[in-house]
Amino acid sequence: MAVLHIVNPRDVAAAGGLALGPGEQLDRVAWMIRLRWWAIAAIGLLVSVAGIAGVTDQAGRLLALAAGLLLANLAFARAADTMTCATPCAAIEDLLALQMSVDMGVLIGALHLAGGADNPFILLSLVQLALAAIVLPLRRAVWMAGAASALYVSMIAAEAAGVLPHHALNLGTANGVAGGNRVLWQSPTYLSGLGLAHLGSGMTVLLLAAALVRRIRLAERLQREQQAIAAERERLARIG
Repeated sequence: MAVLHIVNPRDVAAAGGLALGPGEQLDRVAWMIRLRWWAIAAIGLLVSVAGIAGVTDQAGRLLALAAGLLLANLAFARAADTMTCATPCAAIEDLLALQMSVDMGVLIGALHLAGGADNPFILLSLVQLALAAIVLPLRRAVWMAGAASALYVSMIAAEAAGVLPHHALNLGTANGVAGGNRVLWQSPTYLSGLGLAHLGSGMTVLLLAAALVRRIRLAERLQREQQAIAAERERLARIG
């Protein structure tokens, strides 16, 4: 005689965790690749307009950076095509982490070539950290947030110290050292505050996105468990 053992779906979800299966991870890989195509097109358009308008004199290098990201995305797409639902979850997770790392590196490189601390597009790093919280386990996403803040502040500090050149944007404002006085972004106090602000904002966005994604995944898991229980009840009812 068949026995139906009904358990609390919340207990099942808690016991099984919220780890993604290979199929769900591959969906996220494909999603990130599609987003990157749009980002590459947007970068190319924005840099071209900025170069024509004379806002930056580094348009050629910025376009080369975008071309490098395009080649990287082709490699990511090729790697994703070789993966199936039989691919170990760790390998798919590593590919996602590599994608996010390349994206962050390209963004920092683009910021260096386009004004450094003067460039308002640093806020895009917060979008990247939110994406990391969606596609990566929280542990790896937090490490990425810390590394992104450290890399960004190191780049600004290197420009302030003269180790890296500062590629100023032509926005009608004074840049660099004027009259022997340091501008705001060259101040050690400003750099310290900038690092704390970037890290704090990044962690906040990351944790909020991770919490939201976790609640959605939990709701989906509970719904699947309830549907499985309902299907089993219906099957047993037909058996009698």
